[in-house]
Amino acid sequence: MNIKLNKTQPLFIKILDFMVHISLAICTAWFIAYSFAYKVTNTGQSMLPLIGVNEGVLVNRLAYVFDKPERFDIIAFKSSENDVNVKRIIGLPGETVVILEGIVYINGNPLDTSDVVGKDLEKAALEGIASAPVILKDDEYFVLGDNRESSEDSRFSKIGNVKRKLIIGKLWLRIIPLKRIGYLY
Repeated sequence: MNIKLNKTQPLFIKILDFMVHISLAICTAWFIAYSFAYKVTNTGQSMLPLIGVNEGVLVNRLAYVFDKPERFDIIAFKSSENDVNVKRIIGLPGETVVILEGIVYINGNPLDTSDVVGKDLEKAALEGIASAPVILKDDEYFVLGDNRESSEDSRFSKIGNVKRKLIIGKLWLRIIPLKRIGYLY
């Protein structure tokens, strides 16, 4: 920002010009932050060890404007009670998800987690409603927490299948605590 002060201008005009420039800078910064980032605090243990209890993360609101959510994306979404939840996408629209003896099956095949480095995401201690096949509609996603032992997710009717319109965005950066700041995968 380059502010030129004209010595012949009254002090009031100089101050007003400065305030307009500062206001524009603040509005631009707010627009960028609001458009790209939404802060969420993870309140439960469902995403341990990747995201801890009370850790703050930023959600990219624009991630799914031109792209579709993909398997293993970590998303923030609103529940039926209007709470914000953080979970990982497991089932995609049109797929059938079933959990048998702790194994997650997608369209009859065991879930392949080889794309998710260092994760054992295929095991689920409780089947919940996924003990019977769950057929996802064209706008629905099946989500699970990484901590399958302690996660209220699509296996339970309180959360159920997540409709596309309820997805806020994709998690991309942990910001709190500062000692664990970093990108999420």
